[in-house]
Amino acid sequence: RRFVLRSRALSRTALETEMWHAKRFEMIRLFGMRLPWRARDRGAKASVRASNIHCVLHDRSYQATFVLSGHSASLIEVLASTTDVKAEVLKRQLFTARREIACWFHWVHTYPLAAIAPVRLLLGELDASPGPAVGTSDA
Repeated sequence: RRFVLRSRALSRTALETEMWHAKRFEMIRLFGMRLPWRARDRGAKASVRASNIHCVLHDRSYQATFVLSGHSASLIEVLASTTDVKAEVLKRQLFTARREIACWFHWVHTYPLAAIAPVRLLLGELDASPGPAVGTSDA
């Protein structure tokens, strides 16, 4: 099998990486070549299967918690300019109902373009202690 795939790649009817892609993607014939079409997503299936027999460990070290502190009007203004949530919704959901909001973080004033990452907003305890305007915490 390896020889056949390598010879196809050399004859330009397949990609050089066809063997790697064939294991992970559905392949289709397009432009006279076999190209990867869509991922098979076998990773999630394997994780579920392994969790029935063994232990599954998930690394969350790439997630970080940012703590924003300041006056509510200033926080609403900053969050409204950097997320896809309107100021009225932020005020109602975060400060009145104290609910978590799932949204997307964008570069300043670029919504709906330039999305950076999905974020979750949650109002913490309101205290009068002065603190840094923006800080990070590994939680």
